[in-house]
Amino acid sequence: MLLHSGYHSLPRKKMLWELKPDCHNALIADSIRRDTAVAVIKALHFCDNAGMDGDGYYKVRPIINNINKASSKWNANDSEDYAVDEIMVPYFGRHGTKQFIQGKPVRYGYKIWAICTSDGRVVWVEPYCGKDTRIEDQGAGQGPNVVLDLVAKAGLIEGSHVYFDNLFTPFRCWNSCRS
Repeated sequence: MLLHSGYHSLPRKKMLWELKPDCHNALIADSIRRDTAVAVIKALHFCDNAGMDGDGYYKVRPIINNINKASSKWNANDSEDYAVDEIMVPYFGRHGTKQFIQGKPVRYGYKIWAICTSDGRVVWVEPYCGKDTRIEDQGAGQGPNVVLDLVAKAGLIEGSHVYFDNLFTPFRCWNSCRS
């Protein structure tokens, strides 16, 4: 139901059971009662709320960890070329880690740092949540820290080529490298 309702998006999930032709979804409405679906969604948790820490992605961190674990098995250094970049996941609701980046195709949403292979497979992802982002500070600035941390977490072998744009190169480093 959750996956299908993601494709058939409506302002409110309860609208899937309305009988209006532009809202009604027979596949979902015939499969599960509305009150049962609401109760299941309310009870669906991946983490215990009693142990919340400062992580803005605490409730979905187990999912992110499973994605990284599965991705590292599939990608086991079978590529020489990797790219580090940001991914914007569109989101217009309210959340403490939602970002606004002017001039981007997806201006509102969640920012995720990612390292991917040259054919687009994800190797490692780390969601951005301000000062609580789980990127190790190596004193090089945010951009280089992201690249160095993702390369370390992905476990790339020596000789791999890592590409990134100027967002990950602070001006002071770029300027000193030119001279």
